[in-house]
Amino acid sequence: MTAIKTNQPIHLKNIKSNTFQGDEKLLEWMQQRGVECKEVDDGLTIVGKRIPTRDFEYDFTNTPDLAQAFAVMAAVSNRRLLLTGLSTLIGKETNRLLALKTELEKAGAEIAITHHSLEVQRGIRKEFLERTIFNTYNDHRMVMALSLLGLSGAPVVLDDISPVSKSFPNYFGELGRIGVVVG
Repeated sequence: MTAIKTNQPIHLKNIKSNTFQGDEKLLEWMQQRGVECKEVDDGLTIVGKRIPTRDFEYDFTNTPDLAQAFAVMAAVSNRRLLLTGLSTLIGKETNRLLALKTELEKAGAEIAITHHSLEVQRGIRKEFLERTIFNTYNDHRMVMALSLLGLSGAPVVLDDISPVSKSFPNYFGELGRIGVVVG
């Protein structure tokens, strides 16, 4: 979020920069996209200092759960992004590659997928968001990823937000705190 919405600090409790999870890789990638990270006693504070101006390519083989948010972030910021190493996303709660392609194309983005990759070729068109209901496929990661469309400044309507309670019950409270509107 901070790579799209600059100068909006976000505090992440209980996250440290030296973890062995996807969090560490996420911090590295976000720093490449202009996000500053500062370790504090109870977690990290992150803030975007600039919107990225170049295209990116990332291998998500070891961190596939981060791919959906990155795809939406690229689509909102209208940056080309090639995500590889995604073959495991096909067999999750839904085929997450096909679901992302379908939903982002509803928002005017151009998306190409293979059995192991997703490429954002063109970003969303804000005017498409106002008249579209996005399907979340009963998948908590689809709910969280698609909600990031709200970073465009337009309201976003998701068909079902209840699956997010599986992994982040206060997710929408946190989004609202930084001004993202999702209905």
